[in-house]
Amino acid sequence: MNERSMRIVVFTGVDQLDADWIRRLAAEPDTNRLERVGIAASGLELVWQTRPDMVIVDRPVAQTEQLISQIYAS
Repeated sequence: MNERSMRIVVFTGVDQLDADWIRRLAAEPDTNRLERVGIAASGLELVWQTRPDMVIVDRPVAQTEQLISQIYAS
């Protein structure tokens, strides 16, 4: 793993888990690990356990605000 490797968690809708932009991000050389999450509760557990370098939330605004608040509250 190079020193610029990123661990990323992407929250998105279940129907968007295989979106082109997510596949391209996962293929980037600096991406060490990318987890796709369609269910918020599972994703929160994953974030709390793995402490990724980046969390991307591709959800409606209200859900995004709630997820971000829960992530920072941990």
